[in-house]
Amino acid sequence: ESSVGEDGETVGWQEQAKLEASDGVEGDEFGSSLVIDGGTIVTGAVWAQNEAGVIGGRAYVFSKDEMGKWSETSILAASDSKDNAEFGYSVAISNDTILIGAPFDVARTDDDETNGAVYVYNHIGAGSSGNATWVQTARLSASDGPSGEEFHEFGHSIAIHDEIVAIGAPAATQGGGVYIYSFAESGWTLMNKIQYPDTISFGRSIAMSETALVATDPLYNRDGMAQSGAAFAVDADLPTKEIKC
Repeated sequence: ESSVGEDGETVGWQEQAKLEASDGVEGDEFGSSLVIDGGTIVTGAVWAQNEAGVIGGRAYVFSKDEMGKWSETSILAASDSKDNAEFGYSVAISNDTILIGAPFDVARTDDDETNGAVYVYNHIGAGSSGNATWVQTARLSASDGPSGEEFHEFGHSIAIHDEIVAIGAPAATQGGGVYIYSFAESGWTLMNKIQYPDTISFGRSIAMSETALVATDPLYNRDGMAQSGAAFAVDADLPTKEIKC
């Protein structure tokens, strides 16, 4: 939709590009998740297949050049890709760091428990074509993942601000949870796990700013209304509080 400005020129939103996977095939579900940071776009394709034939998902990075043209510059996949992990289900980016969630990744193959994982990629320079090169530098998973349970869904949602990352695990025991990590020279460290009483799927989606974190539970039962849902805001000075509509 567009409108006419004071000078008579048409202003508003106009399509600039249509982005597609260079190796896309039927059933990939390219566009499963999406994030943009400046001149970089990351989008997931949760059923994409890698070179080894594993249907574990992929993520695609697009960059905008000086002329404003978008082009695919990287294809990312988990170093330990597994069938049905749904790598690319969630994505987040901040400066030179990309995080990609695979909430159905099998972390313990002996009993087939799908705890989930988040993969961290860092930009380490430019390749021969001058485009960004992204390299996997870490794999994060819940240290308190389930024992004898089928799901945890760690990585269902991700938010990042500077060097602080929040990761949602809405199927974690006791109604779901949000894991907070920070980065230092020694690597990523789990700083906190946030949970809230009486939730069912806390951490289904997450947003974070410099001063606050908001996590949702769309299945939350409020005031006798089943699955009416709620969002919960957390900051450094106040306890978790429910945002009511």
